[in-house]
Amino acid sequence: MASGNRLTSKGVKGIIVSMKEVRIEEIDLSDNKLDIESVKMLVSEVILYQNSESSISYLNLSKNRLGDVSIEILCKALFNYKSL
Repeated sequence: MASGNRLTSKGVKGIIVSMKEVRIEEIDLSDNKLDIESVKMLVSEVILYQNSESSISYLNLSKNRLGDVSIEILCKALFNYKSL
């Protein structure tokens, strides 16, 4: 999808917002520069939004140096996400 582009939270915002417009099955934002703001946007705009559709089956955020707080936010959002 958008891996290896060195996207920051500013660059990934448009991608995340556009994800709401289509049914997403795979998200690959690996090898970028995602930060806590990117993770919060991803969780609120995509993961929680898509959860009602249960469509995301693959999520790759590797090589982003997310940090403990970002991981905690992701874990809480994904805990009840059945399709991953």
